[in-house]
Amino acid sequence: MRTRRNGSRKLSSGKRIRRFLCLDCSHSWTFATAKNIFANTERQIIRDSMERASVRILARRFKKSKTTIMRVIRAACEKLPNSVRAAQLLQPKWSGVLVVDGKWIRAYDRASKRIVKKLSEQERKRLHWFVWILGVDNGTGDLPHNSIAEEETKIDIMMYFQDLKKTNYPLVAVVSDGIPWYGQAARKVFGKHVIIQHCTRHFLERCRAKMRENEPDKQQSRTMMLIFFIKHVIEADTLSEAELWVKRLKQNKHALVKSKTQKWILKRFKQEAKYLTAHILHAELQLPHTNNLVENMIGQAEKRLTTIGRFNHWANAKDYLNAWTLWRRFTPFTDCKGQRRSLNGKSPLQSAMVDTRNIDWLTLK
Repeated sequence: MRTRRNGSRKLSSGKRIRRFLCLDCSHSWTFATAKNIFANTERQIIRDSMERASVRILARRFKKSKTTIMRVIRAACEKLPNSVRAAQLLQPKWSGVLVVDGKWIRAYDRASKRIVKKLSEQERKRLHWFVWILGVDNGTGDLPHNSIAEEETKIDIMMYFQDLKKTNYPLVAVVSDGIPWYGQAARKVFGKHVIIQHCTRHFLERCRAKMRENEPDKQQSRTMMLIFFIKHVIEADTLSEAELWVKRLKQNKHALVKSKTQKWILKRFKQEAKYLTAHILHAELQLPHTNNLVENMIGQAEKRLTTIGRFNHWANAKDYLNAWTLWRRFTPFTDCKGQRRSLNGKSPLQSAMVDTRNIDWLTLK
């Protein structure tokens, strides 16, 4: 939109009201009206950005430079509240079953040349990657907390759960991809009552990868049969069904477990059995046995991040992902299937008993 000043008028108080003229449509307005128009434009820019419009497209759509578009987005994201403040303002009602996972994102970190020289080539590459830790409430689909960490270590995950506790999240169970730090940190912060469920899909994928890595194709049939029995145990719908498959596994143990790989798989199964079958042992909580819920949410964020490529600083990545999370909490579900079909048409916050009708997520402070 091209504009120019179109004179001014002096009031009795001595103040002047400046007027502007649009060179495209010849419409004129006062300075106060111009401020509102520019504010609405900025809000529309950030909304379109959340809906996967690239900086180049936004610059063309709003007839502004890429630098201006990036400055508008950055300024808007910095003003938005973090998840702790948002919980205080909105007070959602969560189920207490948290599905959590981490995702590597690219963000430039301006380290000093002295530090960079001491790093190996692999460490230099990792210098520009950070982990985005995201949790999704299983009952409502809401996103109670997210954070940026240097790595997915126990300390970083501990800090995530400490901040999650500040939101008054009623953690009952945590579902993760099998990284032990999630369950350990959750119990350390929230108490030993927290139930731990490991993703059964990730466990089976690790077993198959171990088989492909260490056994030739001709010897894999017996190992595949062992994995088949374990799969039916950990993905059973009822406790009686799981016990039946455990009995079958014991009967065929001597025939199936002979190689080092097969012994490794059986040993890992025994070590993680109580975490892989928590959804059966605590059927009343309706725990998911995979972390697909959070991976699907991260997949939606990845589609947005593909047009960004890389953030120029980790702080900008933190602010933008916090803004995307807040936007997603106000955006209705459209393609939920199966048992989650009832969530369609409602936003995650509405599912968490929050009345969002008169709330604009861009004006939360």
